[in-house]
Amino acid sequence: MFEKGDRVIIHTHRYAKVYKGKVFTCLANEGKWDEEDNYIILKELGPYGKSFFTRYLTKV
Repeated sequence: MFEKGDRVIIHTHRYAKVYKGKVFTCLANEGKWDEEDNYIILKELGPYGKSFFTRYLTKV
């Protein structure tokens, strides 16, 4: 479960190479997208943050 303030990195996603070594900050607690997927808002992906599926993230 990801929570506000957690620090994460992206893995196994096409953006993993672009953001290699970049650490992101979660802006809110994890949310439910649908029955299979959860998402989190990452602060550094836009001026107000951007959602990203948690299956591609690992806490650091």
